[in-house]
Amino acid sequence: MGPTGDRGPAGSGSGFQVIDQKGTPVGTVGKASPGSANVFLEVNSDLFAFDINAAGFAVTSYGGAALTNESFLYATPDCTGTKYTTSNGYYGSYGVSTPSPTDLAIGAVVDPTGQAFFARPSELKAQQYYALSEVAGLNDAAAMTSCTTATTQGTTCPDAGTVVGSPHTCAAREKNNLTSCVTCCRPNATLDQTRTMCILNASEQEAPVHQMSVDGLGFTPPFHLQP
Repeated sequence: MGPTGDRGPAGSGSGFQVIDQKGTPVGTVGKASPGSANVFLEVNSDLFAFDINAAGFAVTSYGGAALTNESFLYATPDCTGTKYTTSNGYYGSYGVSTPSPTDLAIGAVVDPTGQAFFARPSELKAQQYYALSEVAGLNDAAAMTSCTTATTQGTTCPDAGTVVGSPHTCAAREKNNLTSCVTCCRPNATLDQTRTMCILNASEQEAPVHQMSVDGLGFTPPFHLQP
């Protein structure tokens, strides 16, 4: 992750501005409610839309949790290297959603550590992507087999995957008394019309995820609205 770039002007529209404690304009308000607002802020040459409240930049990650390696897609079969956005499906609620070429500004997901994750529509790329997930079994061997075996289960499509790292004790969220887990990297795929075979999706478009620190933007909470 490189250093946060210089912030640009907050904008010169006739609407409300968000101002920080020192009187510095944070951004131009796009929409607002009594407790929060969405503001437009330029950082380097990128125009962002951030959710803010009186306390500062709002945490917008799923469930208010920090993003993890499982929050992203990857372009490699072992889920290493560049992190990518998650298509607006099962994974889309948990990471950084796929940007659209028609977006007027770049949306950012801010997690509780103060990191803002974002993607540029201009960097969308079509290729096969892979996702990380936890797979459980009655023992280490069973968990590893569950990862590396292609099966179809209802409306999901877990194709054969690659075990990443070593087997480990499952987190408390795992069900059915399965105690052994592995981190599994599987290709994003869909079921065919007969719902019996997984089809790889090499035409899926995602964009690389970038991140910056909102603290590095130099604003000092609390924030307030000003005409």
